Amino acid sequence: MADMEKQSVFLGLQLPRYMVEEIYKFATNTLCTEPKHDDEFLECDIKNGCLKNGRYVMRGLVSNVMNCDAIKQIVHDPVLLNIVRQYLKYWPTLITQHLTWSFASELPVAEIKKIYPPTNFHYDVAGYNFMTIYFYITDVDADSGPHIMIKNSQKQKPLRMLLAPNRQSDEEVYGYYGKESELVITGKSGFGFVQDPSCIHKVKPPKISNRLLLQIRYS
Repeated sequence: MADMEKQSVFLGLQLPRYMVEEIYKFATNTLCTEPKHDDEFLECDIKNGCLKNGRYVMRGLVSNVMNCDAIKQIVHDPVLLNIVRQYLKYWPTLITQHLTWSFASELPVAEIKKIYPPTNFHYDVAGYNFMTIYFYITDVDADSGPHIMIKNSQKQKPLRMLLAPNRQSDEEVYGYYGKESELVITGKSGFGFVQDPSCIHKVKPPKISNRLLLQIRYS
């Protein structure tokens, strides 16, 4: 866990292929919702980032994720729980999980940032001591929604960032930490990583293909 202590991220987890396929099939056949909207849709209903009615959809939260047997196994996997315990120094009692599509869009990045908050640099505020495990269920390269983080920023935030809302501009983040502190995380389907989400991070809006991400938070 030295990487977690030093950079707030541990890379190198990998799901078995059968689990990836099961989760992907579940996600493509299960209705999704988007925060602040009432309509339900399937991933295949989104064309060029839009529903048939013309509304742009940035993300789709897959419903009832614990109905997927593979996700149930992953959430309570003893190896993952041991990793979490080593970092948090306690056994987590609250576990939340999300399976989320990020949809490729031709909208300008500035417009996407207005309607899809996670595409802005931010840090999570979900308690005093918590961590998140992420798995890419689709292949993720630089143009298909990579997770971007600022290494070691979980401990080193200037007072102005702590007193302001947790969303930060690129200029503010790069000006304080330097562009060299940025880590763009890409990987093939099934690749996973552990992160202290109190570090500064964001998702780069996908441009060429939809991204499917499994996120599990332990606290």
